[in-house]
Amino acid sequence: MQEEHYIKLFELAQLNLFLGSVVYCMGAVYQVFAILVLNKDRRISRIVGIVLLTRICAFLSSYMIWILLFQNTDVMAGPILLPALVAEVPLSILLLKVFRYKAICKSL
Repeated sequence: MQEEHYIKLFELAQLNLFLGSVVYCMGAVYQVFAILVLNKDRRISRIVGIVLLTRICAFLSSYMIWILLFQNTDVMAGPILLPALVAEVPLSILLLKVFRYKAICKSL
């Protein structure tokens, strides 16, 4: 007989933050690089605001992606959490575009 294991939502959120920390840090480095080097903007409060807003949106999106799409599959590819990567890549570029910054990816 197979036992079912349940996880609380708060524990899943902690797991998401822990496992996705590599992706979230890489996304923050990308955004800071794009703002400082490509756009030559030096306003620290604006940079911190955009980076924090992106991390919050990416965390919530990856949380929803993990719950909805990755139920019975492996969520890790080495040190990279796949739901976090799926959420982080488009959101980093999209929020730079929303705040009128040039991104490295010019196709959007």
